[in-house]
Amino acid sequence: MEAGVGIIYTDYQVDGQEYRFNFNPQAGIGMEIKQKNAATWFLGVRFHHISNGGLGSSNRGQNSVVFLAGQYF
Repeated sequence: MEAGVGIIYTDYQVDGQEYRFNFNPQAGIGMEIKQKNAATWFLGVRFHHISNGGLGSSNRGQNSVVFLAGQYF
């Protein structure tokens, strides 16, 4: 499991959003699948939110869900 909050600056700006500095809370969960004599796989899902946290009168946040799958080599 993972969770965190950061502050980001981005050139991308949602229409009506006042600031380029935003908060970026995120949380996720994942797992590793280990196999005998084979590479280890990982699966996960992560939730992101980007908004100004109500600092301005316009706060059109963006949400995203990221699915992860891969193999360590």
